[in-house]
Amino acid sequence: MTAHLLGSLVERVDTLAAPCRSHKEVDAITAAVRDWAFDLGYASSADEWARLNSIRCAEFAAYAFADAPVRKAALFATWILWNTVVDDSLDETGLGSDVEAARAMFDEFDQVLLGGEAKGRHAGALAKLWHATETGTTPAWRARFREDVRLIGATSVAEAVNRDLRRVPTIREYRELRGGTIGRYLFNLIEHMYNVDLPEYLVWSPVWSELAEASNDVVAWCNDLVSYPRENAAGDVHNHVIVAAHELDLDLDAAASWVLDRTVERMADLGAAYRALPEEFDRLGVDLFTSRQASKVACVYAAAPRAHIDWVRCSARYQPS
Repeated sequence: MTAHLLGSLVERVDTLAAPCRSHKEVDAITAAVRDWAFDLGYASSADEWARLNSIRCAEFAAYAFADAPVRKAALFATWILWNTVVDDSLDETGLGSDVEAARAMFDEFDQVLLGGEAKGRHAGALAKLWHATETGTTPAWRARFREDVRLIGATSVAEAVNRDLRRVPTIREYRELRGGTIGRYLFNLIEHMYNVDLPEYLVWSPVWSELAEASNDVVAWCNDLVSYPRENAAGDVHNHVIVAAHELDLDLDAAASWVLDRTVERMADLGAAYRALPEEFDRLGVDLFTSRQASKVACVYAAAPRAHIDWVRCSARYQPS
């Protein structure tokens, strides 16, 4: 597809220059994800597992969490798998254009996270993943996680409305939508990976919010840079490149260059937020233990764009057909 754009991004941003260190036990993570895939009902044969494994969810977890316990890395990888399967169901089955069906699916997800009954296939898988995840977490963390799952639902439904109306969102509107559809709830799992309980006053502070949002944006926009040819061929306008081409009256190559420039700028925002954290900790009166715990999480936010790039380069999901 357009992997050369990510190569250009890596060349232009010093903090993206070095590949991520990978978990030494990626094979064990893969084996655990395989067990999850069969347990969740997403694989029932070797061929089905081979197709799912080609997404390389275990590798994503290995790049993002090189020092995490295998069990936790596998759980994160399985969340990536679930997110990808749900995303594909929206893109490939017509669900992403059916406003009421999309709303019903995400409403069921919300009920599952509140302890309700799971009826649909994806809701049943979510129930199992949530049961394995929520133990030991705080009410505040669970509330944040649920709110971000609601966000992906709301933004996915909004995209379905656009498709139904054949409407192209503005760049500003699209960025707000993409901030949800990329799966922002997954970033909450960083705390879970390291058994970190971040205080809410830090989570919602300006600098921490900018760190999280900038990391989320860069991952989303990098994803769009490599996937826009596929989405354009499918007639889907929900891609940063396609929206920019429409609003700015550019051809797709020029629009991709424009999005690349914006991604470089957003990486600068991410770096600035990361460097501002020590001063923010002091301003908020964060104690030494909490600041060290928060720094573990912040490091993953800062490294997430490069982990995503390394994953894209090995995942069949982003290779030329």
